[in-house]
Amino acid sequence: MKITYTQTYLEDFISNLYKNLGILKPDQISEDNIATKLGILFFRENGPPSHIRVCGVDAIYVDARDSPKKQREQFFHELCHVLRHVGNQSIIPLSLREWQEIDARRFTKCAAIPFEMVKDWDLRNDNIIQKASDTFCVTEELCKERLLQIRNRIYFNKLIC
Repeated sequence: MKITYTQTYLEDFISNLYKNLGILKPDQISEDNIATKLGILFFRENGPPSHIRVCGVDAIYVDARDSPKKQREQFFHELCHVLRHVGNQSIIPLSLREWQEIDARRFTKCAAIPFEMVKDWDLRNDNIIQKASDTFCVTEELCKERLLQIRNRIYFNKLIC
């Protein structure tokens, strides 16, 4: 069955980023691989996830005490801030800070489970959440949210076409 799916600007951004980095399959998505290819320092430390830029060099920190799946989600959240946001969050207006956090949550879902890599999956399969969690090394909660987002967009396209 042919599905109609229109990627969002954010999904296009991530798709182009992955293509430029040579990331075409789920097993190529890794924090170390992405950070290295983007010239970002990456650390697993005991402490809250964060990112910093010092003298033009970006670094991302994830909490080493969390599961690898949570660490990957933290990485994508911080990567969004590095790639798409500017300003010191402690001094920018609250509304901009809130928008950046919303954007980072959306980015995390789309970067963790790119549509291009699941477009041929049977999204109605009873085991799809577990399959996505295992394949993309992210939590089942994130998988549920992302796959629902994809299903809703497919359904919406059916309604308007």
